[in-house]
Amino acid sequence: MKTKELIPMEFESSHGTLYVNEDGTIHPDSDTDDWLGTIHRVDIEELDNYVSYYGFDSRDGGDVLDFGYWDKDGEYHAPSKSWREGVFHRIIVDSDPDEAKAYWTKERIQEAIDKSFNWIKENRL
Repeated sequence: MKTKELIPMEFESSHGTLYVNEDGTIHPDSDTDDWLGTIHRVDIEELDNYVSYYGFDSRDGGDVLDFGYWDKDGEYHAPSKSWREGVFHRIIVDSDPDEAKAYWTKERIQEAIDKSFNWIKENRL
């Protein structure tokens, strides 16, 4: 039986590239200079939960500010709310752009962000 090759998700940072395994652990090929080296495990469950509010199943990468994580001391660090408000909510929509613009109003985007932080409050903090 052939073992399926694990292809980690790729998250970019100004300090390098962080490769994250499906279970949230850091792949050894990552650049762990500066603060990236403090990350023990990425909160994949929360990230998948958040993107589900936008109708996606999961992420395959992005920016390191997209996710929350546990550091090597076991402390949880929530994702940046200002990042999600300013950048992360900008999604690619393959449908009619006018329809997408009508659906993804500022209020609808804020609702998804608020739901994600309520989930964090109930499940992580």
